[in-house]
Amino acid sequence: MIAGVISLTLLGTVVRWRFLDQPMRYDEAYNYLNFSSRSPGYIVTHYVPNNHVLHTLMVWAASRVFGTSPAALRLPAFVAGVLLIPATAWLGWTLTRRRAVVLLSALAVCGSSALIEYSTNARGYSWLTLFTVLATGLTLHLIATPQRRGLWMAWGIVGALGAFTVPLMVYPVAGLTAAMLLAAWVVAGQGAQRKETI
Repeated sequence: MIAGVISLTLLGTVVRWRFLDQPMRYDEAYNYLNFSSRSPGYIVTHYVPNNHVLHTLMVWAASRVFGTSPAALRLPAFVAGVLLIPATAWLGWTLTRRRAVVLLSALAVCGSSALIEYSTNARGYSWLTLFTVLATGLTLHLIATPQRRGLWMAWGIVGALGAFTVPLMVYPVAGLTAAMLLAAWVVAGQGAQRKETI
């Protein structure tokens, strides 16, 4: 199973790599000219919807190291898009513990045209997707073992990083919080029923 996920991740890397040097789109160019080309202080203090702050900071760093070619500016999104493949496989395993689901999940992400586009577009959406998948997996682990403080810290960090990238992360975080509250309510109700039967 692990070999299959690694193979699909490598395949997804190759597929995404082929599209890194395509011509820049409007939003990518606008983001670089107005935000990524400026100082980190400017990036952090000038938020507008086109400035996906954490991603913009990563583009700023990549441009200082690798230059300003389209491929260089897309490297942060590319990294998140590649990491999304094993992250989705991990989520599939967390949900079902079935190898077929793990491999099919990784395959779906590997070949998804929308996710390939996110991975080769110098915007923060591939990071938003990755943080959402990680937060979902952490939520499932927290529902099963809510006493683990490290999981709570990881969940909070992932949610904060996602919101710092694209504020729309508030929606997945709100939904996952509701899921945890519902799970806690169900567990409390089952505990009350057990006490009544004793």
